[in-house]
Amino acid sequence: LLLLLLAIIAVSVVILSRLPVENQSHPSVSLASSKSSVSSDSSVSVAPSDPISESSSLYSDPSSSAEQAAAFGRVPESDAVADSYFEDAVFIGDSLTAGLGNYGVLPAGNVLADVGINLDTIQTKACIATTDGAVTILDALKAKNPSKIYIMLGSNGIAWVSPADLAQKFETFLDLVLQQHPDAVVYIESVLPVTAVKQAKDARYSNTAIQEYNQRLLQLAEQKQVYFLDTHAAFAMEDGTLNAEYAEADGMHLKKIGYYAMVEYFKTHTAG
Repeated sequence: LLLLLLAIIAVSVVILSRLPVENQSHPSVSLASSKSSVSSDSSVSVAPSDPISESSSLYSDPSSSAEQAAAFGRVPESDAVADSYFEDAVFIGDSLTAGLGNYGVLPAGNVLADVGINLDTIQTKACIATTDGAVTILDALKAKNPSKIYIMLGSNGIAWVSPADLAQKFETFLDLVLQQHPDAVVYIESVLPVTAVKQAKDARYSNTAIQEYNQRLLQLAEQKQVYFLDTHAAFAMEDGTLNAEYAEADGMHLKKIGYYAMVEYFKTHTAG
C-alpha cells in the first residue's frame, strides 16, 4: 500500500508540474483572437488618446494655413492690415495708379506711375522725377528696393491691343521686375472695368476684353508664382461695368472716394 501511495503521489507531481507549461501558450492565442475581434467589430470605439487621433494633428487645416499666407495666384480676403503695411511698398502703373499719390491716399513717394504710360513705353520713358533728373520706372524701382510691389498696367492698351498680346507685354515687364527684385512680394492688379456709358460711347473699351485680359493676368500670376488682386471685381457692377459711384465723368478713372476704396481692398487682401 505504501508503494502504491508513493506511486500515485509521484504521478500527481508530474502532472501538476506540466500544467503551467501548457498554460503559457494560451495568452498569445487569446490576444490574437482579441485583435481580430476588434478589427472586425464596428461597434468598438477608439479612445481619444489612441495614436490615430494623435497622427491626425500632423495634417494642417487648409483654413488655418490660408490665414497665414495666401497661395500664389488669387489672394483671398483676409483681416485688414495696418497702414504701416504699405510703408515699404511701391505701386506701379499709369494714371489709374497715379491717383493714389495725387489724391494723397498713399504717400506720393510710394507711387511710381505716369499718365499715359503703357506696356510699350514703360521700359524707356523717363517719367519719375529725382534729384538727378527723370528716370524710368524700373530705375526708380531699383533705387527704392521695396519689399512689396503692386502693378496695374494695361488700361492704356486695351483699346488697340488684343488681350493675348497685352498679357505678353505685361509678362515681359513682370520678368524684369522679378529679376530686379527676386525677394519682393509682387502683386498683379487686375485692370478696372469702364462704365456702361464709356463702353457704349467707345466700343474699343470693351469690358469683355478687359475681363479676358484679367483672366490672362491671373494665369500669369499663377505661372510666375506671384499674387493676383482682383481689383476689377471690387469695382464692377453685376453686369461687369465700373460702378459709377466711384467713376469720374470719363467713365474710366476714379474719384478720390474710389482710391480710398481701392486701398481698403488692398488692406483686406494681403499675402501675409
